Amino acid sequence: MALVVLEINNEKYKITCPDGQEETLKKIGVHLNEKAELLKKRMGYIPDNQLLVMLGVMAVQESFLVEKKFTEKMKTEAVGAEHLERIKNLSLRIRKLAQRLKKE
Repeated sequence: MALVVLEINNEKYKITCPDGQEETLKKIGVHLNEKAELLKKRMGYIPDNQLLVMLGVMAVQESFLVEKKFTEKMKTEAVGAEHLERIKNLSLRIRKLAQRLKKE
């Protein structure tokens, strides 16, 4: 396990992560710190514990939105695939009908 120090709102937090995930965790820390700075600019002073809860809520909210968009996209693609399958079936039926008409 690796140890990464994240600085969020001028506080340092030691976080362990699997080896090889250090850079990703550092990027997450930078992202969280940027979000913390935005919250402080909008709202003024926020106690650390409240700020961390707010950051957690924002992260989960973003996760829910991504999941919702992904689910909607998958439904759209599934509907698109269903339509494509119908079009293929109709195309096949048209070709068979055209072949029959040629024979007559």
